[in-house]
Parts: sequence; C-alpha cells; structure tokens
Amino acid sequence: MADKILIIDDSMVARRMLKTCIPKNKGYEVFEAVDGRDGISKFKELRPDIIFMDLTMPVLDGYKAIEIIREIQEDAIIIVTTADIQPKSISSAMALGAFTVLKKPAKASSIQDAIAKAALKIETLRENRMNDEAGIVFSEEEKDVLQEIMNIAFGNAAADLAEVVDIYVLLSVPSIHIVSIGALPAYLKETLNSEAPNDIVEQKFWGEFKGSGVLVFPAGAGRDLISVFEKMGAGDDKNAPEDIFEQGGMQELGNILIGACVGKVSELLDTFVTYSPPRIFQEDISDPNCLIEHFDPLQVGGQAVLGRQI
Repeated sequence: MADKILIIDDSMVARRMLKTCIPKNKGYEVFEAVDGRDGISKFKELRPDIIFMDLTMPVLDGYKAIEIIREIQEDAIIIVTTADIQPKSISSAMALGAFTVLKKPAKASSIQDAIAKAALKIETLRENRMNDEAGIVFSEEEKDVLQEIMNIAFGNAAADLAEVVDIYVLLSVPSIHIVSIGALPAYLKETLNSEAPNDIVEQKFWGEFKGSGVLVFPAGAGRDLISVFEKMGAGDDKNAPEDIFEQGGMQELGNILIGACVGKVSELLDTFVTYSPPRIFQEDISDPNCLIEHFDPLQVGGQAVLGRQI
C-alpha cells in the first residue's frame, strides 16, 4: 500500500477537492505543493509514493516538473489531473512518463481507482527491488507458469475443501509474488493490513522439492470456523475448550488446503512429497522477526513463492 501522496496544484480549491477523494481509511499521509518548483522540492524531501500533478501552473508547469521528477526517480508514479484534455496534451504527459491522466474535476471514483492501480504498481516495484537485492530473477514466462500451476492447485484445494465443508469457494486469478524469506513478514504485514495477531498454520513438505506451506487466518477466523462446523454437527463436543476446537479446525483446514495445493504441484511435476503434521501458532505480523523464527535456518536465506487467491 502507498504511504505518502503529494498533490501538486496551484489551485487551493483543486487541492482541497482532490484531498476529499482520497480514502481516509488507508493510512495515507497527504502533502501539498503550490507549483512545479515547490512540487520538486517537496518530492526530494518526502519521496512520496504517488504524485497528483496539474499541468498548467505558474513558476514551473507540470510538463517540466514531470520531466525533472522522472530524472530523479525513473519509476515515480505521477497521476496527472488537468483541465487541458486536448489529445496532444495528454500524449505529451504520457510520453514524459505520467502513470495516467484524469480530467478535472475528477470524480472520487476515478481518483480512488487510479490510487488502487498505482498501489498495485508500487507493490510490484517493491517486489522487484527486493528480488534484485536478493539476486532472485524470474522471467515473466516463468511467473506465468507458476500462476497457472497455482491456479490448478487452488482449484483442486477448493474442490477438496467443498467435500469436507459445505461451502462454495469463489476463486479469482491467483496472484504470484516472489520475495526473499527475510522480507516475508513485511510483505504479510502490508498485505494483511491487520494490527491484530494472526493465526498461522505451517506444514513442511519434502521430496524432490521441499519447503513450507503457510496458511494465514485473519484474527477471529477460528470463531467463524466453529459456527461452520456446528452447522455440520461437528461441534457437538461440549467438553472441548473453545480455543482447542478453534485450533483443531484451523489445523484441519490447513492440512486440506496446503496438502491439496502442494500435492497438485507435485502431481503436475510428476514427483511426490512427504508432509509433516500441520502446526499452528499465533503471531503479531507487526513484529518483523516473529515469523522467521519458525522456519528452518537453511530456508531463511532462500525465497518464497506466494500464491494468493480469494
């Protein structure tokens, strides 16, 4: 998720209108600049994740400001908001490296959609930087192969789950991310956007390829599982403490989902794996070291392939 947004516009009204369109529940810090020169100065000081840029401004216009900012940071994300929507103006802004161009006054939905797309771009850029630092290189074709394998694996897992629990799982296109193990806690913290401790099921597997399957449950998911199992008549043991029943349900769910995903990958690769029993632990993802401690020391220097599908 992006953290800082800089609005560069000489109109106080335009800046105020744009600020009202930025989601209030995402934790963004919003800063303002009154012209292109001021915007460049604020950019150097703040290094914002997203910039909203007007084109027609005194002192230094948006075209020149885009050019200078992109010279400072080639992958800077600049969303142009302008009343000048002539085709030549739009093409000139895009040629200079603008992320997109929005017509003034932009609707709140357009602003929020642009921010959401920019946030995805930022996530990809951050992953690429982490991968470069860790020496991890995957081609787009290799990532496409991983995506298709995980798509089949998640479908297999959903089918297995539906046989055990009477639910329908809505699947989307899997999102594949490759990060170093050391960067995994920060990635999960950013992705989950949760300050509460999370229940995590981990299951190790080994064979011709080995690793750990990790299934993260958001806070309170265990209580939701109890209600599902009770509807199925599986929660009738009144003697079992609720927390034990919650953990047992999450372990069983983890065993089904991790086993189905890894098993399908193994099947597609024409090999086999052996599994350890699943284990559950509760972690505060805000602690950057908590999750790493649960991995084998030999794994910590490696990389994680993350498949997310909801």
